[in-house]
Amino acid sequence: MIKDEIDKIKAAEEEAISQIQNARERAAELQVQAKEQVELRLKTALEQAAHEIDIYRDEKISLADRQVSEIAFEATKSAESLQLEYEKRMSGAVAHIVKWVTGEDCVLSSTYEKSDNRSP
Repeated sequence: MIKDEIDKIKAAEEEAISQIQNARERAAELQVQAKEQVELRLKTALEQAAHEIDIYRDEKISLADRQVSEIAFEATKSAESLQLEYEKRMSGAVAHIVKWVTGEDCVLSSTYEKSDNRSP
């Protein structure tokens, strides 16, 4: 009877040890699976972040390109405006200098200014 009880205890102990070993193996498998899932999620998150960074960078580049175009357009308009103002003022300046040098008001006629004929 005691031997039967000892055998039952040993069998229960062996069963408990077996269950503990199975639990340890299952825990190790779960740790490996969890690590794989974490790595996969991290990889996915990094890829998503890289994609979002690419989109953000492309938007900023596009914005910068538009701003460069706008600045170039405004600079061209400003340069054209300055050129027109220069041409207007240059005619008046030439007439003023000629008048100052010669003392005459109408040395250059409008016909002479418009033609390529350089002889008086």
